[in-house]
Amino acid sequence: MSNKLQRYDVFISYRRDGGAQYARTLQLMLEMRGYRVFLDYDELVDGQFSPKIEAAIHNSTIYMIVLSKGSMARCANEGDWVRLEIEQALKANKRLVPVNPDGTFDGIPAGVPQHIREAVESTQYSEISFGQALNATVDLMVKNRLRPYVSHLHAWQFIAGAVLLLIIAAVAWSVKSDYDIGRLKERIVFEGNPVCWADGATLEQLEAADEIFRSLRPVQGGSFMQGAQPLADSTYHENVELEFETPAFAVEVPSFYMSQYEVTVGQWNAIMRDNRPGEPGMPVTGVTFDEAQQFAVALSDLTTKLFRLPTESEWEYASRGGATPENFMYAGSDNPADVAWYAANSGGKAHACAQGDLPPSCTAGDLFNMSGNVSEWCDTPFEPYDSTLNLDYSGSMVVRGGNYLSEPYEITVTHREPAQANSSIPTLGFRIALSK
Repeated sequence: MSNKLQRYDVFISYRRDGGAQYARTLQLMLEMRGYRVFLDYDELVDGQFSPKIEAAIHNSTIYMIVLSKGSMARCANEGDWVRLEIEQALKANKRLVPVNPDGTFDGIPAGVPQHIREAVESTQYSEISFGQALNATVDLMVKNRLRPYVSHLHAWQFIAGAVLLLIIAAVAWSVKSDYDIGRLKERIVFEGNPVCWADGATLEQLEAADEIFRSLRPVQGGSFMQGAQPLADSTYHENVELEFETPAFAVEVPSFYMSQYEVTVGQWNAIMRDNRPGEPGMPVTGVTFDEAQQFAVALSDLTTKLFRLPTESEWEYASRGGATPENFMYAGSDNPADVAWYAANSGGKAHACAQGDLPPSCTAGDLFNMSGNVSEWCDTPFEPYDSTLNLDYSGSMVVRGGNYLSEPYEITVTHREPAQANSSIPTLGFRIALSK
């Protein structure tokens, strides 16, 4: 029987780059539910519209388009094959079912004809989760978008689908994961060079490491006076804690990288393969100093880069603006409300690490939450700057930055506190550093 006479329930349109794995998985899932699906495995040459494709569209009830990232980018070109398929479907009055498979669809660019834009944007997208919810989301799409218009299914097809569905879903997810892992490994670069990944890295680990790589900001090395310095009249500002923050002393800091944000719950769970509770975008807290170091080691093993916690000198140098110091009392401003979540404005809780949930300002080096939100471990044992003080802080590490419960004097760029390395404190987290 020729393709012109063959009837289909669903025609699946996709862009090979980024959409092929989703289209083929959908084909299998729908066929196991008894639907007759047309999927062309050979990408067409722009401007060369095959009679086979045209016949398949005309002889299908549903026109399904996979909206992967960049899938509409070339539709401004008259000869683009995805555009030609959409136009054929609209001309034949086919029922349009746009599918958003991974949430990365980046919209319809300028230059795409208005009738195509309106057709795609005016139709509700079917969200398909290609993970543990794959089965359920496909069933929901079938119930709402296919079954009301295609009703020829047979009982034996449902039985066959039920037997094979879990196998198909597992294979599809495995194929997608392998594909995504390979693509992500190719995409992630640091300083213009590919990253050398450890064997067995999971997709979740790669995504978390990618976030951290993209958040690293270079801090040009230089010298500075660490600690609080006296005012012109030789006194100190009222927010200076003399016992811990004076006397100031000269320090030379080599160039390094520091992450824009504190390490998040999501990054922790992905890298450590843990299930620590909390919202993924929130800073991870309650970790001991040793646990924070273990995260840096795990990230280093994964990426073959020597990640670590910042030293106290690096932390203060960066919070002041690095090689171009800003001379602010707080990290980025003399007004704590501009840059910090602290006792006066936090509502008694930490805030997400993403920039969108932060006060509008930050340091000159584009570092956020150096003052407030959650306190941060530094890889430096705590001891007073004044060696004549007879104080024992053995077993304590430096904590910097203050947190969402802190008063203004506790979130300055010079304020420092001791914490036992084995202590787990709900307001204490960390950020990551990397030597140049």
